Amino acid sequence: MAFSSFVYCTQEWTLRCTYDPSEPIASNGDLYVAVGDGGIIARSSDGNRWGEASFSATENWLQDIAWGGGRFVAAGWGGNGRVGTVVYSTDGDRWELADDHEYLTDGHFEAIAWSGERFVAVSYFNGTIMYSRDGDHWEQASEIATYDLLRDVTWGDGHFVAVGWNGTIVVSP
Repeated sequence: MAFSSFVYCTQEWTLRCTYDPSEPIASNGDLYVAVGDGGIIARSSDGNRWGEASFSATENWLQDIAWGGGRFVAAGWGGNGRVGTVVYSTDGDRWELADDHEYLTDGHFEAIAWSGERFVAVSYFNGTIMYSRDGDHWEQASEIATYDLLRDVTWGDGHFVAVGWNGTIVVSP
């Protein structure tokens, strides 16, 4: 796992770092955490100087990250067959696998969001939507809103809104 392939820094007049914009990033106000391919997790207190997390609980792809409820939660591909997996951390440095991390969904997670009360992760497989209050214990939404692939999710105006293929938009009650 080579950190140098994730964030590139050069010294010119001032320190300037460039970050691959295809990799997700989250902040808790004091710390930035970015996740990416191969389970790479990077942290920075100022956005300029980055270091790799001292322990990543996965070597698989992490597709998205959110901050909420006192922890960072990242979701993506894991285990055999690239099924959905979730990892979490309170400090962005040491990461743990969520309960039943390799059996959360049959397809990988594409996105995760925080509402102030719960995380919601959406899957690339059959419109699967999972939720968790702590990022560790997950449950599947009781009703399937779509069988289309979901690509992103956000929270706003009291609802989660997820979007996916074929122009699909689903909204939580």
